Amino acid sequence: QITDRMVVGLTRGVVTSSMLFNTFENVAFDFFPKLKVYKKHFIKLGADHVHLAGSGPALFTLLENKAQAEDLYTRCKDQGMECYLADTLSSINRL
Repeated sequence: QITDRMVVGLTRGVVTSSMLFNTFENVAFDFFPKLKVYKKHFIKLGADHVHLAGSGPALFTLLENKAQAEDLYTRCKDQGMECYLADTLSSINRL
């Protein structure tokens, strides 16, 4: 159900933070306190909502456009953070 809402949202270009959750977040942030530090730093650099990817330790954010993503990427890299840019595929690019 959540996955279906996310797919519809991505297709329409509308994804809200309420669609993103990870049950491992509370445990991971308690078990690895440094994750909290990175999350706060990521937010300070301009990420609105930061989420844990899978069981960790990667963090991610969604941005509205490539220019915003590249700007945040540059700010993170300038601070010495390891970061990567990723794109969602449009329906034309799907296999």
